[in-house]
Amino acid sequence: MICAETTVLKALSVNDQPNQPEMMPLDGESPLDCIARIRGQGTRKTTPCGDGDMVWHVWGAENAIPIILFHGNFGSWPHWIKNIPVLSQKYALYVPDVPGFGESDLPPEPYSIEGLVDIVTEGFDTLLSPDARMHITGFSFGSTMTGFMAKKIGDRALSMCLCGGSRLVGMSDLPRKFINWRKAKTDEERFAAHRNNLGVAMLSSINVVDDLAIEVQDMITTKCRIKPRSFLDPDALLRVVKDVTSPMLTIWGERDPYFPFLEEKWDDIIVGAGINLRRIDIEAASHWTLYERPDVLNKHLMAWYAENDKK
Repeated sequence: MICAETTVLKALSVNDQPNQPEMMPLDGESPLDCIARIRGQGTRKTTPCGDGDMVWHVWGAENAIPIILFHGNFGSWPHWIKNIPVLSQKYALYVPDVPGFGESDLPPEPYSIEGLVDIVTEGFDTLLSPDARMHITGFSFGSTMTGFMAKKIGDRALSMCLCGGSRLVGMSDLPRKFINWRKAKTDEERFAAHRNNLGVAMLSSINVVDDLAIEVQDMITTKCRIKPRSFLDPDALLRVVKDVTSPMLTIWGERDPYFPFLEEKWDDIIVGAGINLRRIDIEAASHWTLYERPDVLNKHLMAWYAENDKK
């Protein structure tokens, strides 16, 4: 039996926290201009998706080792907005809007995680080649996309990383006090709903929700047209990681609403099952660690990729 490996990152004091690679937004820059600036630093590409197209956002040098970054539910590429400038300095980032999200068209029915992964894999092979190897990293629902793609392509995956994948602990939802932004009658009411929802589900509290996070949330939620819960079992990710042969890492914020369940079940479902999955826990971060602690997350992602670049 292979023992699971756990690494816990201790909290950094306020005085010891690393500086951000760049301030977002820049001085005098609006959140919408910030999003447009990061988007404009990349290239937009399309590949087939049913009767339409799947949109890819690509950053970095074309001859660099590729990384596929999967966004979360109700999301699209800006889930990674604070990580793209750092990761793209060394790697070629391929960040798809998963079919049915963002700018991508709907996939053929009936919807399934396997069908989504097939479309993404075929698209990536079209953009590069069917032999190209890559790292795969996903956030939240994107973690499940990552696990299923890593299983599908086998040794082509140099590594996979799961950032806050609740389906690793057999869960897909928790009761929380959300405000329905669709019922808002004004922009102010809609933005207030986004602030609340980000504070109870994505970030450590409402107090840390900034204007950029709200603009990202407003942009991406309105473009979500499929519901993964309608075709994806709560334990789908846990089941699939047992069949992944690539090096595996999972990163969690200790304030993630699902984190207590991970701690409670880890020894049983991961260690006890002999799953070779390294784990890093980040203090002072909730579910959207990508955004809340990009300083720490970027550091660990870059180290993880470098460790596995030559696998």
